[in-house]
Amino acid sequence: LKQNQDPRCLRQAMGCLSNLTERHECHPFIRRHQIHNIVLPLFHNDDNGLCREAARFLTNLAAVHENHPPIISGGGIAALLLGCQKEDAMTARFATLGLLNLSTLAENHVPLMNAKVHLILIELASEKQGKTWKTLDSLGELVEEEEPTSPRSRADCQFLRDFGYD
Repeated sequence: LKQNQDPRCLRQAMGCLSNLTERHECHPFIRRHQIHNIVLPLFHNDDNGLCREAARFLTNLAAVHENHPPIISGGGIAALLLGCQKEDAMTARFATLGLLNLSTLAENHVPLMNAKVHLILIELASEKQGKTWKTLDSLGELVEEEEPTSPRSRADCQFLRDFGYD
């Protein structure tokens, strides 16, 4: 992740790390090696798929309270706020869920409010244009689809439409 500039490779690596963070047993290893600090700069990348996976990674880590201090002190709030502002609906959804996870501890409320999280979330919830559903084509390029083809993507897309993201 630190040295590779190929978006397809980075996207796959980040997706693998995100999958690993779905198991809480992996979190101590990730914290010990500070992998989350390597991921934070990826939120600035123009590749929507890579940002989506970075948001999923950080959101999964934020699901466990003992991960909150390094996320908050390391710049995780700013990264998730950036994710909320991405045009991709799934990136915004994952980033918002990450902020929700961080807000479950009272001691995180002051840093969240100092970062003006509430303003970004209000803006996100009241966006008139909304976010756009994005998916990867067979070459790994991001494209907009009217209807996703895989059952999970179709369900995610329908969720976003039902709740006004798309």
